[in-house]
Amino acid sequence: MRILPFVGLAAFALALSTIGCSADASDDSASSSNDVTVKVTQEVIATESDADKTIQVTEGDDFVLKLAANATTGYQWKVTNTDRTFAYPYASPYEAPSAHGPVGAGGTQVFKWSTAGVSDAAGTPVISKVGKHQVQVEYRRPWEAATKPAAKTFKITVEIVAKPTNEDPTESGCGDHGACGAGTSCQWCWGAPACVPNGAMC
Repeated sequence: MRILPFVGLAAFALALSTIGCSADASDDSASSSNDVTVKVTQEVIATESDADKTIQVTEGDDFVLKLAANATTGYQWKVTNTDRTFAYPYASPYEAPSAHGPVGAGGTQVFKWSTAGVSDAAGTPVISKVGKHQVQVEYRRPWEAATKPAAKTFKITVEIVAKPTNEDPTESGCGDHGACGAGTSCQWCWGAPACVPNGAMC
């Protein structure tokens, strides 16, 4: 006899807690959706037709190199020369040909480099990639001796140019009042406007 009122009270309490949880969940989703920032990275793509050319890339965009390759032959493209600043690609996937194509058909090897500068743990820029970088890749079988000439060699120069400075600092969002102080200028740094000392580069 005493169990029924208890069960009813428990059910009522459970219903209230469910309503409270659902309200909290909706509030969280609303607040989190306002905090999401989407950054879109542009890509500058080079192919075999760009051999021995200089390709300009704006700092912060990705440089992508796409070269025809055929994994079924054992050959693959490998970066054999680059400089420390530009470094090696952060990704180098092989794109296989369509499954509906002929057996043994070739695909595409893709190399992706980030041109954004390197920052330390505190977010302070320590290395800028602005400038010219020479890249060489070779098409060879990985088990062959390095002294054997490559089947193909591809060279390209990547020139990374700094993002243009904001011409009108009063509209850039720099500082609390929308302008930089004396001795500084507003520049586009790491995806956002910032006041940088004159003559310095972010």
